[in-house]
Amino acid sequence: SKYGWNRRLLRVALAFCVAAGLFCHAQINPNRVAQLRWYPANTSAVVHLNSSPDLMVFDGANVWVLDFVQTLTKVRASDGTVLLSLALLSNPDEVLSPGGIVFDGVNLWVSMGNPLDTGGDYVAKVRASDGALLGTFPAGHWAAGLAFDGTYLWVANAHDYTVDKRRVDTGAVVATYQVGELPMAMVFDGTNVWVANEDDCTVTKLRASDGVTLGTFATPVYPVAMTFDGSNIWTANPDSRTVT
Repeated sequence: SKYGWNRRLLRVALAFCVAAGLFCHAQINPNRVAQLRWYPANTSAVVHLNSSPDLMVFDGANVWVLDFVQTLTKVRASDGTVLLSLALLSNPDEVLSPGGIVFDGVNLWVSMGNPLDTGGDYVAKVRASDGALLGTFPAGHWAAGLAFDGTYLWVANAHDYTVDKRRVDTGAVVATYQVGELPMAMVFDGTNVWVANEDDCTVTKLRASDGVTLGTFATPVYPVAMTFDGSNIWTANPDSRTVT
């Protein structure tokens, strides 16, 4: 039929567009990369590290692990092979603890924060292809969660009650926005950045384009982690043993 023929033409056109890369964006979407590639489950694979792992992120082929001695380890997802380990600082401050890790499509970003407010907080930029350390940038008081909105990096400064919006090419801060008390985690929903404020038990919604606060919403105590399921924002609230 005419409609069956049109559907076949549409499938051919879509296949051609995908093959030609016409659906690719200038910026790689790490979420899309992760969704397109899956590996068989292998619960027998155990990767041994030099220190206690704390945070992880997937870059489409490898898992990157940030530990408490400020070492970033690259693990091949298909077989668990350790490809490299990178010390972020030659003389790491033992007071600093991992705050966040995110992949921008080309580079890894990690934050190390000082909960004692004695300084030294920073954000590091690492090239995913070869693990080269491209720079470290001073951060606010107790650098915590990170988010990437497709163009800019967002960094939570827990003890300043702020988040910074940074350029990914230079690491420079382009704007700072006030949020709730002790912002610890962030997530991007495609349009807005959501911030979990642990101490006042709220979530702040910021418009990513200009940082305007679109709303503040109460949560159970105390929100420390977030995720986005494509429609809703979820928070983990350990003290109330709930997710919302």
